[in-house]
Amino acid sequence: MRAMRFVRWFAGPLVAAGLALGGCSGPPACRRGTLQVSLNYDSTAVQADALTVTVTLPGGPIVSTKTHFPGTPKQDIILDLGAVDLGGGNGYTAGASYTLEVLAKLRGSIIAYGTTQGPLSPTCTLQSLNLAAGAPPDLATPPDLGGVQDQATPADQAALPDLVPPLDLSVLPNG
Repeated sequence: MRAMRFVRWFAGPLVAAGLALGGCSGPPACRRGTLQVSLNYDSTAVQADALTVTVTLPGGPIVSTKTHFPGTPKQDIILDLGAVDLGGGNGYTAGASYTLEVLAKLRGSIIAYGTTQGPLSPTCTLQSLNLAAGAPPDLATPPDLGGVQDQATPADQAALPDLVPPLDLSVLPNG
């Protein structure tokens, strides 16, 4: 009887302490249809106050914004792709490839970014991404072709027929 009282008195607080200490550590459990991203910020990226997150799936891109508290070096974000309809049904399809791009911004200007890609796992996908200083390459800028040699030769150009016949000036009224 005395041993039973000791177990109840001692075990109750131990179980509660174990739940309090161990139950809340680490990222939340991965939920079905989600892409869970663990972000790591470098010394520049850690200054960011906002994030623009773009996940590109076969059905199209999904863009969202997230808040970042400056000075926080790590952050977990959960993107619920299972609730997104991309015109063909569920946005989360196991095995489908995705591209993830995260832009870290400070007062609206990009100060850091990170990108990765891969296939979606069967139920949920865990991904780690490092954000580093800089901006993504601008793909809208055309490449410099100044050093490329012209492939057309004079012989190619001479062989083309004249597509505009000359005007017959003899039929114009003399005025």
